[in-house]
Amino acid sequence: MRDRKAMWIVIAVAVIAGALNLWLLRGEPFLDHPIIDAAEYIAEARALLAGLPLHESLPIHGPVYPLLLVPLLALFTTSFLTAVYWTNILLTAIAVRLIFPCAEKAFGPWGGIAAGTFLALSPMALHFQVQALPVSLQIALHAGLVYLIVFDEKRTPRRAFFAGVLAALSYLTHPGSLLSMALILAVFLLTRDRRFVPRVVAAALGAALVLAPFAFWSHQAGEGLLPVQGNAGMNVYIGNRAAGNGTADVRPGYAWQKLTSMPRVAGVEGSRAESRFFLEKTRDEIAHDPAAFARRLWDKARLYLADRRIDANLDPGRLMGRSFLLRNLLFDAPGLLALALTSLIVMKRRTRTWRVALAGAAGSFVFIVLTVYSVRYRAPALPFLALLAAAPVGLFASWGVSRRVRGVLLAGAILLAILLLGARLAIPNPVRIDYLEGRMRHTRGDFEGAMRAFERAEKLRPQDPDIANGMGAARLGQKQTLEGMRHFRRAITMAPDYADAWFNRALAIAETGDFVEARLSARKALDYQSDHAPSHYMLGILGERLGEEPGQVEIHYRRGVTYDPTLREGWNALGVIYAKTGRLEEAEEAFRRARLLDPDAEDTKQNIEKLRAIMRKP
Repeated sequence: MRDRKAMWIVIAVAVIAGALNLWLLRGEPFLDHPIIDAAEYIAEARALLAGLPLHESLPIHGPVYPLLLVPLLALFTTSFLTAVYWTNILLTAIAVRLIFPCAEKAFGPWGGIAAGTFLALSPMALHFQVQALPVSLQIALHAGLVYLIVFDEKRTPRRAFFAGVLAALSYLTHPGSLLSMALILAVFLLTRDRRFVPRVVAAALGAALVLAPFAFWSHQAGEGLLPVQGNAGMNVYIGNRAAGNGTADVRPGYAWQKLTSMPRVAGVEGSRAESRFFLEKTRDEIAHDPAAFARRLWDKARLYLADRRIDANLDPGRLMGRSFLLRNLLFDAPGLLALALTSLIVMKRRTRTWRVALAGAAGSFVFIVLTVYSVRYRAPALPFLALLAAAPVGLFASWGVSRRVRGVLLAGAILLAILLLGARLAIPNPVRIDYLEGRMRHTRGDFEGAMRAFERAEKLRPQDPDIANGMGAARLGQKQTLEGMRHFRRAITMAPDYADAWFNRALAIAETGDFVEARLSARKALDYQSDHAPSHYMLGILGERLGEEPGQVEIHYRRGVTYDPTLREGWNALGVIYAKTGRLEEAEEAFRRARLLDPDAEDTKQNIEKLRAIMRKP
């Protein structure tokens, strides 16, 4: 009973820590505007909520997380992100509830308390709780897998069935989970008993029941039976190409657009084909310069030991300045790794657990170092690391005083050595934090604040076309059209194939009334990025103003919504064209889609009322 109380106390600590962290970060602009992957997940959820079938809106990583966001988006329309963050906090609490008995069985009561506390207060877990990302869900799923596969004493086919379900859900949440699940699968295969074959069959059945409907929807989308987007090739290319810098600083902006356009330029279409294209490109670069690739792997290993993020979507330093939980706790990557190494020394008495620990320590490091996304999503390895870190704490209680003292000194020495090593190995990380802040302030309508952020970014990177484009957009928001055009011209001069800058230039020119020149600029954007949906939509608007035939205008709008089914303005404009040409039922359907995407849009409401009035006439 005392141990059960301790477990619930640790769970309460996890919830309180998450709530306090969320409260401390409430003023951070990043919480209002998620990073790019989170925005993509939210866009997928909105498309599903708008009635688009899953196979028409296949997620960039995996379909489970957008499906989780759909009910939250429907129930909490005014506080959607807050609901997402609280869901992540509760998922972490569930992970604590699952990992506590695992560590308790392996290392006793103190081990359970230690593992649960490490998991609840790890900056990795706290950081991803305040992002609309599937990491908290993966941590909970992996904690469940560790419990069912490694520490469940019953080992029944029924438990194996549920393990298969969890493994499939984890894969469908993010395909990168396969790397860390391989460790759990190894344990499953090593622990053979008389029920081994029924357990394998039950686990396969559980996974198949989850995968089957998603495989069907993926097949309907023309993507084959693999029910996730084939973007793994691009991730490997970003993180491991010998000619690169080993970071993801290409996102977002011109460099990212250029990267995504590579397959199209090469005549490659479809996500699976694009994945193969990037894998082959990575292989060719590695074969051409293997020494550069080896140096890149070493640089990424140093970044990990230094506990530095490799991706550039978000600077955790800003968040750490707001939250003492993220700022002061040591048990992130170096601290947990130090305790994990210590645990390998003290767990000789528990052979089976020792093997799990060794696999977890080695596999987690490989999982973390291989690609940029592995570094970013290192948090799913937390259940392993929490168990490893709990080992010394749990076993110290059974040691003699002298051994206990020696163990504490050893653990402290390893921890200190790795932390010092991390400080020495810290190398610059190219995070465009001011640029990202400018983009987000612009989205919020704070054009003056966005301009200040872009100006700070320009001092560091005066030749960055993304920054020049952002400054132009901010000036355009301030109704300073000519000044905005000047910045757009600078961006195009630095990057002639910058589709966003050509589109923004078209917007600025249209403000001056020169619709012909604006149309030329929008077409230029499409020359460099044929699926740039806003440019197709804008060509429709300009076509109407220049007196184009309705049929040609309709083609522009249809292309816009084809490339971006969540383009509310495109559906609304398409409905107007349908109504003008007498296709009232098609107009009604287009307006319905537009209204589902944004129920509060006044122009759509007015158009629906006008259409209903026309349809009521005899």
